[in-house]
Amino acid sequence: MIAAFIIVLACAILNRMRGDDRWMPTWLPGRSLYYVAPAIGAVALLVDTWSVALAAAAAYFFWAVWPWGRWFDLGRLLAPASASNGNFESIIEQLAGGSDHRALFLRHLMATPGLWLLGVLSGWPADLALVAPLLFAGVVTLAYELAWRSDPSNPIWLAELTAGAIWAGVILACSASFSSSSPASSWRTAPVAHTTATTSWTEPA
Repeated sequence: MIAAFIIVLACAILNRMRGDDRWMPTWLPGRSLYYVAPAIGAVALLVDTWSVALAAAAAYFFWAVWPWGRWFDLGRLLAPASASNGNFESIIEQLAGGSDHRALFLRHLMATPGLWLLGVLSGWPADLALVAPLLFAGVVTLAYELAWRSDPSNPIWLAELTAGAIWAGVILACSASFSSSSPASSWRTAPVAHTTATTSWTEPA
């Protein structure tokens, strides 16, 4: 329980640090994402294997590296919050049909490759792996909508903290799934039969 709380808190703060890079010293090159993504992997290492932790860092990086500055307002601003940066945003907007909600949902489906990789490494059931990207994108979009409703004057800090907590949920889901499918965990719960020359009994789990 304590580890789960630490992971949720850490991922929430880290994702906020990704979105607001004012903490970065002037001598530190590149985007805040370049430093936050490895930190997400380090947090995952608290409960997951090295391979899952590395995959979590890569999944987070791939999800976050694509832009969504034109849709984070979910249609509340009179004009897009940022100029188009190329084909990616144009394709998203064509698919979304003018809806910022649909555009933001489609944008957050960029987590799909990373979530599938984590699912394979953690032993997720196939149905969970298939639906996970849809759930992820839907919940992140909902987080932005609720943040705008809760604090219309400054919603992004709340949305980014929530999105980070959602990534913590992914990390914890990997840990739970791996533990339940691991042979090392199954032997603890399975009854063990003991026999002697005079009697036999079953040790309770």
